[in-house]
Amino acid sequence: MSVGNIDWEGPPPCGWLASKKNKSLDLVGDAAGGIGGIQQTFDTVPGATYKVLFDLAGNYAGLPVVKPLAVTVNGVTNNYTFDATGKSQFNMGWTRITLRFVASSTTSTINFVSDVSGLGGLNNAGAAIDNVQVVVRRSLLP
Repeated sequence: MSVGNIDWEGPPPCGWLASKKNKSLDLVGDAAGGIGGIQQTFDTVPGATYKVLFDLAGNYAGLPVVKPLAVTVNGVTNNYTFDATGKSQFNMGWTRITLRFVASSTTSTINFVSDVSGLGGLNNAGAAIDNVQVVVRRSLLP
């Protein structure tokens, strides 16, 4: 499931350098109206602690310069920002983000949403993500 419009960015000359391998996501794609995001539901063990790891950058090619990102896991939202000042297709400035959550059910849902509507510019340059991983802390499993 997605919100708005996202872009699957490849390497230069048409896109930018991903943090890992060749592709990454621009969460506010062309003609997105300033908002874009993705959602994934996955299996979890109730009571187990999980880490969500991902690389965060921002589309340097448009306003706003500071890109917002809301990451929601099972209804709990964590807000992040990325300052794209001085970034380029060859220097995205990828930053590794880690968040933790405790599963309360046999499935969990994660949402990544960047909303730049009303923040200036063409409203098609939001947060970028790559290398998303969800890891269970094995020591807590029964």
